Amino acid sequence: MTAIDEDILSAARGSSNFGMLEEIEPLLAVYGAGAEATLYTDPNGALVKCRQFAEVLAEQLLRRTNTVMVSSKQVDRIGALESSGVLPEKPATRRRTSRKAVSV
Repeated sequence: MTAIDEDILSAARGSSNFGMLEEIEPLLAVYGAGAEATLYTDPNGALVKCRQFAEVLAEQLLRRTNTVMVSSKQVDRIGALESSGVLPEKPATRRRTSRKAVSV
């Protein structure tokens, strides 16, 4: 488990949208609350936090479903979750398409 500064975690707990995720994975609460808090003041930073949130969420899904994968790329995590039936194919494909559009 990653060590998280107590002040940052305390601020994340205050988020009505993401604070409850601390029980599952503290990084989900931190990244989600951070994106929420900086959406209007630092939109690019908020996008980075959204990406970090998605990476941690995918890692959690892989762990909790015992889905095996050999790559460390997010696109491969999503593909492994699709292949194992954890994620339905259509929404996962949509996320990949959106990610590629943002990366251009």
